[in-house]
Amino acid sequence: MKFIKKVLSKLFGRTTFTFIAIFLQIGFAFLLNYLIDRMMSRVNVTFGPFTLSGLLTVGVNLIISVFFVVRIVIRDMSSDAKVSWIILFVVAPIAGAIMYPLFSSRYFPRKQAKLYADARERIKEYTECDRDYADILGEWAGHSRYLYNVAGAMPHRYSDAVYFETGETFFDALLEELERAEKYIFMEYFIVDYGVMWSRVEEILLRKLRQGVIIKLMYDDFGSLPHAGPNFCKKMREKGFECHRFNRFTPLATARHNNRDHRKITVIDGRVGFMGGTNLADEYINVKHPHGQWKDASLMIRGAAVQNLITLFVSLYEIPNNGQLGDISQFIPNYYEDFGEEAGIIQPFGDGPKPAMPDHIAENCLLEMINRSTKYMYVMTPYLILDNNLQSALRAA
Repeated sequence: MKFIKKVLSKLFGRTTFTFIAIFLQIGFAFLLNYLIDRMMSRVNVTFGPFTLSGLLTVGVNLIISVFFVVRIVIRDMSSDAKVSWIILFVVAPIAGAIMYPLFSSRYFPRKQAKLYADARERIKEYTECDRDYADILGEWAGHSRYLYNVAGAMPHRYSDAVYFETGETFFDALLEELERAEKYIFMEYFIVDYGVMWSRVEEILLRKLRQGVIIKLMYDDFGSLPHAGPNFCKKMREKGFECHRFNRFTPLATARHNNRDHRKITVIDGRVGFMGGTNLADEYINVKHPHGQWKDASLMIRGAAVQNLITLFVSLYEIPNNGQLGDISQFIPNYYEDFGEEAGIIQPFGDGPKPAMPDHIAENCLLEMINRSTKYMYVMTPYLILDNNLQSALRAA
C-alpha cells in the first residue's frame, strides 16, 4: 500500500503538475505562432508569385528575428546562451519573442533586492578589513583583492582548513561538530532529502533544539522539491526549527526560477563552518547509488575565516525571512581561535544572487587559476560542463 501511495504521489504530485504547467505554457507560445500563420494564410491577395499573407508572415517574423537577434548580440550574455537564443529566433521568431522575456531575464524582484541590500548593509562592518596580505600572497594579491572588492570576501590568516575528499568523511566530521553546538546552527543547502543522512542530522538538531540551541535551516525549493517534497518546510517548523525555502517554486514559466541557491553551508557557533559540494542526501555519502559511486569534496573551516560563511548565510537568509533576523552581532564570536601562520590565507566567498552580483565570480576565479598555472593543475568535479571560456582557457594552458 505504501508503495502504491508513493508511486501515485510521484505521478500526481506537485512536481509533475509544475512541469506539465511549464510545458503547456511553452506549447502555447508555439501554438500561437502556428495560429498566426494560419490566419494570415486565409488572406488571398497576391503580389505576383507571392501572397499577401505570406509576405506579412515573413515580414513580421523577419522584423522580430532581427530585433531580438541584435538585442541578444549586444547583451552581456555568454556566447553559448546567445547561440541558443539566436537559433530559437531563426526557427520560431514569435514563440521566441514570448519565451525570451520569460526565461532570459535576470530580474531581481524589488522586495527581494531591498531585503538583500539591507542585509548586506547590516553586515558591512563584518566584511571590511584594512589589510590585503599582499606581502604574503605575492602574485595572488590582485586575485584576493578582486574577491574582497566584488564579493565582499575578507582574506583571513591564522585560520585552518580541513579537506574532505568524499561525502562520507565530511559527514563524520559534520556529525561530530553538530554534537558540540552550544549557541546556534546555520544550515543552507541546495538539496535536502529524507534518508540516513538527514535522519542522523535531524536527530542531533532536535536534541540541540531542546538544549536551547538556535537552529536556522534554509534550502532551495526547486533543488529539494523532487526529494523532500513540498511539505518539508512545514514539517520542520512543526518540530520547532526556523526553516525557510529559498525562491519558492511555482508552476509558472518565468526566469525567476533560474535564480537558485546552490550553496552547501553549515556554521556552528561561529567557530567552525563547512562548505563545498556535499548536499544532505544519501547519494552524497554513497548509502544509495542512483548514479554510481558519488565523489564530492568539502571543506571544514575553523578560525576567523568562518565569519565569511556567517555573513554569506545571513545575507541570503534575510530574503525568505523578510528581514526578521534581528541583531546580527549576536552570531559573531567575540574572538576566534588562532591556528598559526602555517595554514596560509583563507578567503571563502559566495557567487550570487544574480543580478545583485553581476560578475561571474566563481568562473572568473577558475579562469584566473587556469591562466596562471605553470606546472600542473588538478580538477575534481562531479559535473563537467565546460563553456567556451573554460574550454579556451584549458586549451591555452
